[in-house]
Amino acid sequence: MSIPERIRGFLWLSIQDKLLTNVIRFKSHLTCNTSCSICVAPSESLLHIFRDCPSICTLWSHLLRIHISPDFFLLPLGMWLVRGLRSNSICELTAGPWNMMFATLLWLSWKRRNAFVFSGIKEDSSTLLHHSKHWAHLYNDSSSSRPHLSPFVCWEPPPSDWVYLTIDGVVSQVSGRDSIGGIFHDSMSSFLSWYFKKVDFVDAPQAELWAILVGVRISWNLDFDYVLIQSDSVEAITLLSHPHQYSPHVIIHSIRSSLLSLTEYAFTHICCEVNVGADFLSKYDAPHDGSLLTFSAPPPGLSPILDRDISGAPTSVLGDLNVMV
Repeated sequence: MSIPERIRGFLWLSIQDKLLTNVIRFKSHLTCNTSCSICVAPSESLLHIFRDCPSICTLWSHLLRIHISPDFFLLPLGMWLVRGLRSNSICELTAGPWNMMFATLLWLSWKRRNAFVFSGIKEDSSTLLHHSKHWAHLYNDSSSSRPHLSPFVCWEPPPSDWVYLTIDGVVSQVSGRDSIGGIFHDSMSSFLSWYFKKVDFVDAPQAELWAILVGVRISWNLDFDYVLIQSDSVEAITLLSHPHQYSPHVIIHSIRSSLLSLTEYAFTHICCEVNVGADFLSKYDAPHDGSLLTFSAPPPGLSPILDRDISGAPTSVLGDLNVMV
């Protein structure tokens, strides 16, 4: 099942029962109130939010007539989630996979709960159902339009005379202090250089674009003429692969100007599973003074990742929730 990374992470946290419901917050001494934020039931567990709260229980009963097993309302959280996410049946409402609709409904029910708790915004069941159907359609269409991928991927070196620039950006919703990082490899898989920089108040696509801009400028300073730029951001790669396409990001124009300093360049999208090195560097622990850090030797902790890249060891792709759960 192909769904956005943030929903996969959400589902993993759900299966582990790690989301901050009032029951979890009470156990962590963050609140003295365990009641449901919507229906005021005495215990707001995750299973209550997802299935047993009256605000969604009637929706399940009405919507999922053919999908509900006799023990649908009796299973504990983990078993209930895994069964729904592994279901191969077809959803009548969307004519797509039931597990896609199931996952989307869980995600939006959690968002609805948070919108009510933090912003006082109420959303009725019919609206929740409508939005879930809409997004499940989009995710299913996106999934069906993608080519089949092997469940294992591995890093590959660039062509002769070319340098790989692999970048990543990290956005912190809490602190607003975001960071970018990048790593250079040659055609022999040898490590060349890496960089790190803190940036403030950007969204995820902008963080990726900042990482590319800094990397392109460093490429010019290091006399790299042929650069293959890799990112796990589809939006960033799409914007830069179409030079005449309008972009609302001002930084796009800076990147396009800086690219003129290179003899030849190209962009490729890679899976996050083979972008571990750049992800590691973008989270590098450094003082937040906004200065650009560049190094010719890998920092502690990066060498094992580089060794795995050079060996060509395959990495499991967790895009399939059947693997994840």
